Amino acid sequence: MKNLRLLIILLFLPGAASATISVSPRCVSGSTTSGNSLACSFPGSTTPGNLIAIQIARDSATDTVVSVSDGGANTFAATPGSPCTKATGSPTRRTWVYYAKNATGIVNPTWTVLFGSTSTNYRKIVVSEISGVSGLAPLDKETCANSGTASLADPGSAPLSFSNEAILEDSIVSATNGVGATFSSLGFNSGNQAQFKIVTNGTWGASAFATAQSSWIASAVTFTDGVPSSVSPGLITTASGEVLTAQDFGALAVGATKQINLTVIAAPGMTVGGLQYGVFAPQKGDFAILLPIGNDLPITVGANTSFSILVEFRPKTAGVHAAELEITLGNTFLTRIPLTGTAQ
Repeated sequence: MKNLRLLIILLFLPGAASATISVSPRCVSGSTTSGNSLACSFPGSTTPGNLIAIQIARDSATDTVVSVSDGGANTFAATPGSPCTKATGSPTRRTWVYYAKNATGIVNPTWTVLFGSTSTNYRKIVVSEISGVSGLAPLDKETCANSGTASLADPGSAPLSFSNEAILEDSIVSATNGVGATFSSLGFNSGNQAQFKIVTNGTWGASAFATAQSSWIASAVTFTDGVPSSVSPGLITTASGEVLTAQDFGALAVGATKQINLTVIAAPGMTVGGLQYGVFAPQKGDFAILLPIGNDLPITVGANTSFSILVEFRPKTAGVHAAELEITLGNTFLTRIPLTGTAQ
């Protein structure tokens, strides 16, 4: 097994581009049949390292979400703002957003939501797959709004923290809802629409759905690449100044392994003692971080100290494989390093 050792430092350099964010609708499901669960399936494969977002809605102001599962491959967390609740008027309503960051890829996945009560109240789930967002801290903003009078369902907007964000909106309405002028549909069921748009200028803009309703609830969540609008992503250089924007593991036989060891220096002027580095790459795919492991992240370092990132390529199938190594300093994005390799 060949082990390549590279000495690198992290620098902020102008002009580096972040990964493009994209949103892919995966499935939508709704039901008024008596029950306490709802499932949604996608006849395809999800990509390792992407984010899976599940928008959930129910005609009830008191019901709860007990669990969200894809069969055990990933762990889903509720956003801090969930649930968004319409507790007055008739019917009362509630929405949630659950997500799994740095998700394990699945072939023909089925997502299942278990509710806290059994009833015939309408329930809906919308599943989306998002690429190009941060694997460490993708969630940025949330909004929630409702109305009992005729108006456009509109979750409202919030100042975005980053230039590049995916905005996902959901609604339950009284009749049939339409997609807002600047949005694309994520899924439609029984008159209820979910929609999204991607912004690259740090501005939310219009947020409403298209059709006036007499009783509605609408919520929104944004996911980001974590690159501040005022900071360009960092590049990697060796001690001699050679720019390393990618790591290519070359060609291996299926089942073989190869490692690259990156020694990261906390450079003077960039760090203050106690700041934390975080490292992200797909853990269960064809690339894995061997060091640091598990509880070693994030790493607390002072200026001029160093730590190692040991990345391994271990292809299970033939073909070209790719991933990204993301490094942050505290909550500040530093860089993403593309990882590539070929298996024969």
